[in-house]
Amino acid sequence: TNHTISVKAWRLPKNASRKDVREALVEMRKVLIEKCVVLCNKENVRLLLDEARNLAMLSTPPYGWMFYDPGDELKKLFFKYSDIVCNFTVITLLPYNDSFNSKGHSRLDFALAHDALRLVTKSYRLVQRGAEEAGINVTDETIRNEMSRAILNNMERGLTGMLEFNSLGHRRNFSLTITAVTGSDTYTRGHWLGLDTAHGTRLKLYKEKHHGNRSSSFPLRGRTAKVVMIEER
Repeated sequence: TNHTISVKAWRLPKNASRKDVREALVEMRKVLIEKCVVLCNKENVRLLLDEARNLAMLSTPPYGWMFYDPGDELKKLFFKYSDIVCNFTVITLLPYNDSFNSKGHSRLDFALAHDALRLVTKSYRLVQRGAEEAGINVTDETIRNEMSRAILNNMERGLTGMLEFNSLGHRRNFSLTITAVTGSDTYTRGHWLGLDTAHGTRLKLYKEKHHGNRSSSFPLRGRTAKVVMIEER
């Protein structure tokens, strides 16, 4: 096209203050940033959403926000903004709004630990069963080698998707779920696949849904309005 695409980045401290977040957002608005990719911890995202709302940077058009949230930890933060016709896109490793119980732990850490233990336990039992059926005693080294082989040949599915590995031991054949959040409504927007499909693409997008007839309450009802003025020079 004849349009130039520019990318700008703002870095927040790990424990950002409300002032840090607000200053970054004001700078973004000054240079007309409308599409934002957010790679922040949960607390920084909470502050960012709150300040973006105060600065009228959540409503569509023109603003759009994309969040990388592998453990599906952010969905509760979005409930506060269900009265806004927003444009959020969330990329998760775990299915969005999955109901599994992480027992108070980080959902991503819990899911990864669960899958690792499941994979190791299954592989060990497989090796032990094979040795018993063959009537042989195996050494610790043999068990390690056979378990490595069993893991590389594994086709098990866990909480984080297919537990397949390549010859280097790297995870493959997993998928990321892309979910659209439009205020109180959510729908699956697509998937990013760890392996190429038969059509040679890893990104699979579904039809976008528009709510042209949707009505919502006035977003400032019951709230204190803040008026922000930018002096043109």
